Amino acid sequence: MMRLNKVILSVISYIVVGSFQIVVWGQTISGKIIDSEQRPIEGATIVLQTVDSIYIDASISNADGIFTLNGQQEKYRLIIQHLLFHTKQVTGNGKNAGTIQLQPQDYALDEVVVKAERPFVKVENGRLGYNLVVLSEKQVVNNAYEALMRLPGVQESKGALTLVGAGNLTVILNGKPTTMDVGQLETLLRNTPVNRVEKVEVMYSAPPEYHVRGAVINVVLKRSNDYSFQGEVSADYKNQYFNSGGMKGNFRLSTPKMAFDVMYGANDVKNMEYIDLDSRHALKNERYDISQNEQLRSKYWNHNFRTAFEYNFNDNHTINVIYTGSYSPDQHNSSETTGNYQTSNVDKYLDARMNNVTLQYHSGFGLEIGGDYTHYKSDNHQSLYADYQDGRQSSFSMVGGQRIDRYSIYADQKHSLSKGWSLGYGVSYRFAKDRDFQTYDKVVGDIHTQNMYSDLKEQTTNFYVSLSKNYETGVSFSVSATGEYYTIGNYHKWAVYPQASLTYFKTPKHTFQFSLSTDKTYPGYWDMQSSVSYLNGYTELWGTPGLKPMTNYNLNGSYILKQKYIFNLFFMHTPDYFIQTPYQSTDRLA
Repeated sequence: MMRLNKVILSVISYIVVGSFQIVVWGQTISGKIIDSEQRPIEGATIVLQTVDSIYIDASISNADGIFTLNGQQEKYRLIIQHLLFHTKQVTGNGKNAGTIQLQPQDYALDEVVVKAERPFVKVENGRLGYNLVVLSEKQVVNNAYEALMRLPGVQESKGALTLVGAGNLTVILNGKPTTMDVGQLETLLRNTPVNRVEKVEVMYSAPPEYHVRGAVINVVLKRSNDYSFQGEVSADYKNQYFNSGGMKGNFRLSTPKMAFDVMYGANDVKNMEYIDLDSRHALKNERYDISQNEQLRSKYWNHNFRTAFEYNFNDNHTINVIYTGSYSPDQHNSSETTGNYQTSNVDKYLDARMNNVTLQYHSGFGLEIGGDYTHYKSDNHQSLYADYQDGRQSSFSMVGGQRIDRYSIYADQKHSLSKGWSLGYGVSYRFAKDRDFQTYDKVVGDIHTQNMYSDLKEQTTNFYVSLSKNYETGVSFSVSATGEYYTIGNYHKWAVYPQASLTYFKTPKHTFQFSLSTDKTYPGYWDMQSSVSYLNGYTELWGTPGLKPMTNYNLNGSYILKQKYIFNLFFMHTPDYFIQTPYQSTDRLA
């Protein structure tokens, strides 16, 4: 039950048609309006009529409940109205209408239950925007990476996130790429709390200012806007063959001008998996039935550290400085294989560390510049011992390592033109230097070994132009073209990558989106080396020198119903496709 306490003034306008009246001005009728507790009622409307309902005058009671009407009739009718009281009619005569009491009007409402839910997904400038907090409300989610796996169409495959309908998926932070690789970025996201993420944007065709092509998940971290200090400490435990777990801690100090973030996580990693292999191997007109079981184990501590400083000169000018580090000292990986052909044991000790520094500046007039530097270093020592059923033995000891230095810079400019048009252009440059080596020692038996040292340099230069427009009808589109010059070793390639997207926002319940993207996938450093890695006495991993990049063409259409249900139709075409695949040697059992 609710009673309103506001005064609503009523203004009554009228038209008198076909009547003739003589009003003697100076003659008045007055009275007072009160409630059931004898308190004056302010703002009541009093209408003066003749007995046969002809309008004469109207007035409003003042703060003391007093009203005055102009007119004099032998008999008259008064109609008193107020939003909080029942309407009352009285008849009278003479100048004094007396005191008129109104009865309160109570607005009794039945029980009201308001049911609503926040939109699951919003379409913003052709991007599917998700609120991770809403997404993870009814699910057990420990960090930002696990929340990303709850996004529609996103799943983890072979340790990497994939998006249904997309050839390649890239995860970026705050709208800009990083020189950290997939594994390093995953480690960062696994140490980032969900409440530190403002939103996540999913794009099947990323605009060129993101400096990546194809499908993109953009993780936007929250910015500071108040005085606050917050932090949290968490721990997790896992038992899968072994007891493992870790601890994470983070805090954030922010003011309207600046913010300082620190995150640290230490994880005790212990993994084990089994691989069963059955091979019917034809060699020299004979067939060998080979069966083996391989047990893989990993044991190490992984340390991750991130600190970020953000300074806001004003609402539009910001600068960010970020450092990210990942360290895995004394990592031990082992493989024990048993079977009817050979029994082997492989031990690998690895020491890896990564350091990344990022600098970003955002201006108020559409200019964004930035860059980052990553240094990665790993050293490993591997030994193999294999005992074959025919009495042969093989063994070796190998020392190897990798050094990677990557630099990346970019500059983007965007202009808002008239009639909803936008123009953008920019340039980026990335340089990477990779030095790999491996040296074999104490080699015994019929085993292929090759000492290797490589010094690869990779350069990528991009420049683009984009055009977009938003219509009042709910249609928006963007088109762009990116030119790229790519070199690695002796390989040089010029390419142009078109991109287009169209969004039709009919109503909040019906949204249509279409996109076209093109991209190239380049083989990894180790994939192109003439090196051999030994998984056990039978299984080997060979590099393939001379691999060339494959081109990906993607068409995608999405229909979003009620900002909750997403229907997707896609087409992918990839010429020059390459993939790692097993094959049986024709000159030996391998």
